[in-house]
Amino acid sequence: MFQLVRRFWFKGLYLLCIGRYLLYDLLHRATKIREIRNAKKILPFHTEMPPMTVAYYIGVIIILLVCIVTLCALLLNYLKKYKAEATVTYFATSLFGKNTIDDILWDVAKNCIRHLNFEDCVIYLLDPQRQVLVQKAAYGPKNPVRFEIKHPIEIPLGKGITGNVAVTGKPEIVNNTSRDDRYILDDERRLSEMAVPIIYENKVIGVIDSEHHRKHFYTLSHLRMLEKIAAICGAKIGKTLVEEKARQQEAEVQ
Repeated sequence: MFQLVRRFWFKGLYLLCIGRYLLYDLLHRATKIREIRNAKKILPFHTEMPPMTVAYYIGVIIILLVCIVTLCALLLNYLKKYKAEATVTYFATSLFGKNTIDDILWDVAKNCIRHLNFEDCVIYLLDPQRQVLVQKAAYGPKNPVRFEIKHPIEIPLGKGITGNVAVTGKPEIVNNTSRDDRYILDDERRLSEMAVPIIYENKVIGVIDSEHHRKHFYTLSHLRMLEKIAAICGAKIGKTLVEEKARQQEAEVQ
């Protein structure tokens, strides 16, 4: 976060210095011309100003405008990056006190909707024995009641967009599901879908899936954000599995 602020500070300061220099030079030249006119050494400003001076003024104004626009664009870009980093940090800290897999998954699903402005979020976990993805948490239309999933479904590995992501281990965005034969209708048809694998120890253990009614809704920024969240989720699930296994072994010994 500090590096992000520092980069913006240096770039912004550089542009401001250029703008300040050009503005100072412009005002200095305008002052000189005014002094000469007052001394009646040349004719009035609008009739005798040399063409090069007019061109110079126009050029300076254009450069100043470019500096202002560039600075605004930099500010918006760094604000987006700051928001993205703040969101990832929030997810990491919100999962700190979650000690069961169900708690982790429900927390991620809820916060995907709240912080990423998604309409729908469903998290699947892989059942390795049956080779199917099982809906374990949801937020949005699939979750009308707290910690309950409306008409939960299971997706075989390799089936649908979600099942394909679980097999390949690669995230995917589908901008128009009406043109993708793999699309599986769940509670209602939506036109955009994004699926990101949850990976632990180089193995896919689940998938975070989100759908939206609007075509081309999901962006690469959404994808990168969800990849980071899935990585945090995978690490936390892995840690929880290890802790649960240790407790079971301890209970067996006793």
